[in-house]
Amino acid sequence: EKILILFLECLAKDNKNCEPNNCDDKGKAITATVRPLLIRKRDMDKIQDKVRSLGPSAEQYLDMALSDAMRFNLPELRLRRFNVEATALIHTEDIFNAYQAILAPPFVNSVADALSAAYQAFRPVLMEEFGTDPFTNLRNTWAYLHNGGIVSQQRYIYYQYFYDYLDDIIQAYREFREKGLEAMGLCCPDERLFPRHLMLSRALPGENDGSYRHFFAPSPLFSRFHGTFSMLLLLFRRLVAMVNNLELPPGLGTGPNTMTPIKAIPSKLGPYVLSEKAIPYYYLPNPLYRFWDHQKSRQNKAQHNLGYRANSWNNTDDFVLNPLRYDLEPNNFLRIEGHIGQPFTSVMNVLLSLKNRYRLPIEVVALKTGRASGNIPLPQGLEDCQFQDLEALYDSLKEELLCNLCEAVQYFYNTPTQDGQPTGVQLRPNLPLLVNCAPNYQYRPGTVGELYERNLSLLSTFPYPDLNQNAPNPVAGAYNLLLLILQSGNVPSTFIYHILYIYYIVKLSETLPPNLSQLNFADFENKYEDLMAIVRQINNILQLQTPGNTGPGQLDVDELSDQLDHLLYTCKLDPIRSVHVEYQRRLQEIRDKLLFYRFAQQHPGLQHKAGVPLGGTFCIVYHDAEREEIPPTVEGSFVISGRVVSDGEPIIGASVSVVGASFGATTNINGQFQLYVNQLPVRVGVALAGIRNREWLITTANITHELDISGEIAGPVGQPFPELRPGQVIADFYLPYLCCSDCQPVQFVLPKPPPGFAWRQAGCTTPNNTAPVIITPEGGTAPYQYTTDAGQSWQNLGDGPIDIADGASIRIRDAEGTESGTQQIGLVPFFNIDPGGPVCNEEGTQFTVPIIIVGGKPPYTVIANDTVTTVQEGEEGAVTFPSGTGGEVIVQDSSDPACERRAVIEPHDCPQACLLPCAGLAMDCGYLLWLQPFKNEDTFYMNVDLAVRRFRVSGENANGGSMVNSNFTSEQLRELTRILNPAGDITMPNFHQEWQVRIGAANDFINQVLAEDFGPQAGAVMKWEYVPEGLNGFSVLRIEAYACHTFDIQIIVNYRDRYERPYRRQVRYTSNVGTTTEVSYTGLDGNQLNASSKIPAFNCIRRDRCNPNTPEEPLCTDPVALEMAYDSAFPQLFVSISSPSGLDYPVHWEFELGSPPIGSGLNSNTDLPEPGIYEVKAVAVNPENTCASVARENITTQQ
Repeated sequence: EKILILFLECLAKDNKNCEPNNCDDKGKAITATVRPLLIRKRDMDKIQDKVRSLGPSAEQYLDMALSDAMRFNLPELRLRRFNVEATALIHTEDIFNAYQAILAPPFVNSVADALSAAYQAFRPVLMEEFGTDPFTNLRNTWAYLHNGGIVSQQRYIYYQYFYDYLDDIIQAYREFREKGLEAMGLCCPDERLFPRHLMLSRALPGENDGSYRHFFAPSPLFSRFHGTFSMLLLLFRRLVAMVNNLELPPGLGTGPNTMTPIKAIPSKLGPYVLSEKAIPYYYLPNPLYRFWDHQKSRQNKAQHNLGYRANSWNNTDDFVLNPLRYDLEPNNFLRIEGHIGQPFTSVMNVLLSLKNRYRLPIEVVALKTGRASGNIPLPQGLEDCQFQDLEALYDSLKEELLCNLCEAVQYFYNTPTQDGQPTGVQLRPNLPLLVNCAPNYQYRPGTVGELYERNLSLLSTFPYPDLNQNAPNPVAGAYNLLLLILQSGNVPSTFIYHILYIYYIVKLSETLPPNLSQLNFADFENKYEDLMAIVRQINNILQLQTPGNTGPGQLDVDELSDQLDHLLYTCKLDPIRSVHVEYQRRLQEIRDKLLFYRFAQQHPGLQHKAGVPLGGTFCIVYHDAEREEIPPTVEGSFVISGRVVSDGEPIIGASVSVVGASFGATTNINGQFQLYVNQLPVRVGVALAGIRNREWLITTANITHELDISGEIAGPVGQPFPELRPGQVIADFYLPYLCCSDCQPVQFVLPKPPPGFAWRQAGCTTPNNTAPVIITPEGGTAPYQYTTDAGQSWQNLGDGPIDIADGASIRIRDAEGTESGTQQIGLVPFFNIDPGGPVCNEEGTQFTVPIIIVGGKPPYTVIANDTVTTVQEGEEGAVTFPSGTGGEVIVQDSSDPACERRAVIEPHDCPQACLLPCAGLAMDCGYLLWLQPFKNEDTFYMNVDLAVRRFRVSGENANGGSMVNSNFTSEQLRELTRILNPAGDITMPNFHQEWQVRIGAANDFINQVLAEDFGPQAGAVMKWEYVPEGLNGFSVLRIEAYACHTFDIQIIVNYRDRYERPYRRQVRYTSNVGTTTEVSYTGLDGNQLNASSKIPAFNCIRRDRCNPNTPEEPLCTDPVALEMAYDSAFPQLFVSISSPSGLDYPVHWEFELGSPPIGSGLNSNTDLPEPGIYEVKAVAVNPENTCASVARENITTQQ
């Protein structure tokens, strides 16, 4: 590979010194020749390395040369024009797809790569502030522009601004690059850099990247390097800020339903650098505005930059905040922003207002996407241009038909109802048809006219009866009307059809409006055919009647037949139909021209630059969801009833109108409205000050439609962009000329609406039901006045609130005297609160006070004790305070500003709740101890060995918690056995002391184990107490446990008596069941015998542990007497109970040294070992009241 260089060849030749006449030294002759040479690249690299080693001055030049090479080779970026080559842009998605086609990956990535290349080219200048490439990851950052992210993030409505954004980046890049080429210079370069050679380029074509070329290095003195450097740095800062500060959608401090201000900002179009243009609104303004224009920033006038968000950097200079007020000559373009996403009707109103207010030399056109043009609103004044001939034809046909109808009505009015000519004072009719068509006509009493006028109010309000025109008897459809006329009692049956004729003639005349545009042809045709059907039927009947007047009060058949024939052959239906059809055709032709794709075909010069040049036409494009299923159009007279709400609350004073029509209604105090239309479906729009306009498709009139303006309206199912709403502006374009029509320039001036107003309550309603109300006029010409007394007096309407009573009727009028409709003021009811009494919680730690809220605007905010709660309408508020405290309660409603009421809650002490199980109720019952004492001190128990085999307690936990099953483990049973087991002899003298100590220790251990399962809050789950001889000689074990708990305790005692006879006694204690005792022993005959006894728990006491001061409640209130008797003949022992006969109470026997030692039942027996005196005792228990009775005897036995 070779490098082309220019080599300076110098040849020195000595001059001859000696000449014939002079021998002086003549020196040398040097011949310099510039020769193009080729040198190998590797040799050139060695030379360059030698040059670089010359020192810093040489390095600076080489670095500058390399940077210059990169600067000169930076890529050239160009943005494709929209929709070139041209395609049919019919639907909204076609427009979006056309933008997306430009934002393709190769193009977006080329812009990102160019920015990185620009940084590398100017890195020596930029590296002090930008140490690394700020565009390193830009490809990934911008990937959403081409990978579907715009759609998935639902930002597709800003497609045109993403296109504009890249256009701005390219313009900023171009300005930076071109300014950078001027930023070259080197102070005192090393003279040894190129003593004899200059590099030109690589030898092979197509490989010249500037790396093998010596560039000219001008002196900074001539290149003004310092000023250019500062400008270059600022332009790069702007480029970085633009990349990092895109904000789509723009954060303008507005919500989804509020109107974004629309502004026209003077700017420039054409061969101007970006610095001279206005700052777009889709950038965060700070810090971008400080870098936008180097000249302004250098002069410390960055705040003079123009832009949509100028108030973010300048709030003092009016020529910046309101630039349209000042000279537009320095600018040739208006940048229009803020309209994307808004309803096109609102956008048109604002743009036309700006045009007229600031006398802007532009036109504005609204174009709709899709193919359906039927719902496009037409410009005002079309009749004067397009329909003059049709209006003239319609006026002629209408007046001719009205004349015929008027003559027929006069004939019927003059028909006498009595024999002879009518007499009396002539009267003027009140029938509107006659008042308008024959203002001088008068009728006499005793005529059909008198009959009709007498029933005029009744006939005017009767619902129109449609006829079956093809039926054999069409008049049958009007029988209800005929019956009503007859029931009135003042119309003879002879003339009832005269009344019917007049009625249908009048109804037909009412379908003929002054202008062709107002004609409801379907209604006109239907009523025309109804009248003709009646005329034909009655005329056929009359042909069968005898001619002439047949008598007093009878009909003149001939004359009536002639009048009916005249009506029958009027034949005005078809001519009026022809005029109507031609009118509709022309309307459709005009609407078709306002479809975007049709307009673009007629005006191929449409372009997009986010604005319009002066002298041009600004075209906004709005979305039409024509893909939604719209039923076929049905013509007729329909009443649309509905209610406008926001989150369920009625909206008062909202303007409701049919899109494209000039009529509408205003919602009343309940948010209700009614619209009268002549076809379905129609699109109904709702407008309210400060709220984005909304539209709904109404397809039926037989229901009440609820129009909720609180949320977004989703698009029809199946649309590519379902969030778009019909009528929403999605793009804008411009034509470089004023748009014109075939007739005269179409002036898009929306019909001037009559003055209206919205009102809102601006303060709280007083107890007298008055409140300050702010009235906001809409439309009309300022200043305004208002009246609340039906126009008897008018007051000037200012900006401040006025005091108005609830239910007052108010209307306004503008400076031209045009009055609005009347609205009834419905104030928010008077707001008040009523705190109730305190209610403590179960734990007694806090109390709640109910707050009854009446009036005001829900929902309500209740503030108390550092807690904020929301209360909905119809609900009761509540505040909670700790027991023993109180505080202030503040309740606010949702009015703006909020109404507030305060109340002081006095401190209240709550009784502390009981957290014990079973609500603290416990049962303390007696059980017979496993061994019983006897009075004979010689009696004793030998080798006593006690073992606890089972110990279970089950029941709820503290505070009504979960169920607990406490089952002692083997280890715990062994420990309890160790505590209770005497493991030795027990004599009568130490009997009580022995068990007193052991049972007390056992009680402590039992509660320790149960506390682990039930927790400390449950308290003492079970209490054991030993009562020596607590039952008249019986030792008692009292067990106290919670009433809802159950327990099961099993103890086995092995012992010997003084005769060393072995015994095994098993004792089982259960709750509410009693005690079971079983004894096994070896008798005197050597056989093993068994005896058992079972008695309920006795002498129970109910205790309320939650309320210690509550007296105990003994269950035993009526004990019985127990007597014992001995029958030595058998021998047997008997007990008798002083209770009603038949009661079989459980009885337990204890026999001192008996065989067996225990017994049961009312009688029992035992064997005593030897003659002597033995103690016998028995206890009987009443199961119903747990009362225990004891009988004791000393039995003497002999040989």
